[in-house]
Amino acid sequence: VKPNWCPGCGDFSVQAAIQKAAANVGLEPDEVALITGIGCSGRLSGYVNSYGVHSIHGRALPLAQGVKPNW
Repeated sequence: VKPNWCPGCGDFSVQAAIQKAAANVGLEPDEVALITGIGCSGRLSGYVNSYGVHSIHGRALPLAQGVKPNW
């Protein structure tokens, strides 16, 4: 899915950095979980081939703390 952020938005760089970091450490898509909050950056979980949750306002960090890897 192609991101629909505004041209020049910093979210493109964030997405690229996350994907590069995951590749550099050899993570497979099923070993990554992106927990995002509100706003345009919250769409990130839908643009990356991994697990993802677009949470409600103020709940991204508590939700992320509850994510437990099974590997």
